[in-house]
Amino acid sequence: MTHLASFIFVAFIAVSHTASVMETSPEEPELSNFISREFEPIMYIYDEGDAPVDQEVDSDAVDPQVNAKVVMEDFEVPQELIDKAKNATIPDDIDFEKIANEYGDDLKKFKENFVHITENATSTTSKSYTDCQKLFEDGKRYNGVYEILPSRSLNAFNVSCDFTTDPGYGWTNIMRRTHGDLFFYQNWNLYRNGFGGLGFDHWLGLDKIKYLANQRPSTLRIDLYDCNGQHRFAEYDYFALGNVDTDYELLLGVYSAGDAGDSLSFHRYQPFSTYDRDNDAFSGNCASLYKAGWWYNDCYESNLNGLYFECSTPPPGHTGITWKTFGGFSSSLERVEMKVRPKD
Repeated sequence: MTHLASFIFVAFIAVSHTASVMETSPEEPELSNFISREFEPIMYIYDEGDAPVDQEVDSDAVDPQVNAKVVMEDFEVPQELIDKAKNATIPDDIDFEKIANEYGDDLKKFKENFVHITENATSTTSKSYTDCQKLFEDGKRYNGVYEILPSRSLNAFNVSCDFTTDPGYGWTNIMRRTHGDLFFYQNWNLYRNGFGGLGFDHWLGLDKIKYLANQRPSTLRIDLYDCNGQHRFAEYDYFALGNVDTDYELLLGVYSAGDAGDSLSFHRYQPFSTYDRDNDAFSGNCASLYKAGWWYNDCYESNLNGLYFECSTPPPGHTGITWKTFGGFSSSLERVEMKVRPKD
């Protein structure tokens, strides 16, 4: 998928998500009309590519884009639509802050993503970055979606960069869980290739994570948020993945920083497992039992790709988003992010 097609796709994700919030809100017709006027042709192209989320993705695909409802295939974007997206502007008479107060965080994220995407549309460059840390060193400070080309990858791909969680560094997100909209109980091919929207909840994909983390020694950071608003984190001083013939074995260093405790070392040297590819050390199928893809041992002390539960709902059968040393097995975390950067 071309870079322009990629940013148009991300723009549509932000806009369509916002439009769904606006459908029952006639009090603010200006924004609704603006969305329809500027992006209806792009929505049409998007609809043409609809496919069910459980559709199997070709394991040889270079850069499949998957979100909660659709597997996107590469498509050619007509030049007039590219020009339309690049030239779209935010009308002066729309008060985004006023509307955001009424419609919540989704519209705030739409505003940020829209401005960032339209700015990037006119400032593409041939310069390659290997990860978000290189982008940070080049002066980038806006959290968002950027294109990178890891040193061992033949193809560039988009990632979500975090420049604010740990000031002074550019972290590359490899997983984000913030809502229950995206189903993480997926098959091997989807875990290998990635799924979700980079501006929202997503799994980057085992192949891309390997290219990203293995190009030079990397640090892993995991940010965890419980239902009481507590935030804790864990860092590991080395993180890499084995090759596909080892089923992306987890190569993990020591727990080196944080206050969440160590619930990942138990999974060190374990291959990745999904319900349709059982590689765990248990006589049964951990991925099927606990509804996730993960580096299961026999079975787990962490299960960050588990099922998402609302805070008032206890996870049945320990199937939730779990970190043993923060919350235990009887509750499910509300939000989780996994991210990597080059080791100091």
